[in-house]
Amino acid sequence: RQRQMCIRDRETVPPPTAADYMKSGVAKFNEKSYDSAIFYFSKVIELDSKISDAYYSRGVSYYNMQNFDNALADFNKTVELNPQFADVYSYRVNIYMKQKDYEKAIADYDKIVAANPKNEKAMMMRGKLYYAQKDYMMAASDFDQV
Repeated sequence: RQRQMCIRDRETVPPPTAADYMKSGVAKFNEKSYDSAIFYFSKVIELDSKISDAYYSRGVSYYNMQNFDNALADFNKTVELNPQFADVYSYRVNIYMKQKDYEKAIADYDKIVAANPKNEKAMMMRGKLYYAQKDYMMAASDFDQV
């Protein structure tokens, strides 16, 4: 009789939701268990592919594991779903810098500065990129604002 109760109880337990998986992913991320975090964030995406936080969080997990290709794919999807997701641009800039894709890095710095015109660090870094590309007018413009 008790065995039947267990089976019946199990049948009434609802399956995990995207929010449940997200919470588990964040917990694993905070423990620096990035493989486990990626698993849970992927489950969120399986249940609802429109949750930009899941792509962003999975991207940061990949980034922390030095898996920049997968991180960039997730960051790009984050931007596609939510172009105002400001934090994602800093990660993309770092990846573009590693890839020596300075034009894309500058484009993302443009978005960072547009979102926060008082972000002096972004202006300084963008200015350095302009300077390295010999675009001295744009570099001077950024340096003058810092």
